[in-house]
Amino acid sequence: MITLGDYRKIRKYKREGESKRSCARLTGLARGTVDRYWDGGHTPFDKINYPAKVESSGKLVVVEKIAAFLEENKGNESKKQ
Repeated sequence: MITLGDYRKIRKYKREGESKRSCARLTGLARGTVDRYWDGGHTPFDKINYPAKVESSGKLVVVEKIAAFLEENKGNESKKQ
């Protein structure tokens, strides 16, 4: 992740007409990083908020089948594998 200062430098160099390659050289960042932030489509603090838990009908079916399997095989435990 880059700092806000680096982001500002990238945007400033773009306004001044510098190339992406020279901007990368001046800032010390990789050209891919400069390219990502060049047009302002990304900001340094972009984060994707993933849901903490995913609930789906498929997951519920699998959990129920596992619980049923464990219940059926509860008394079949052997001491050795």
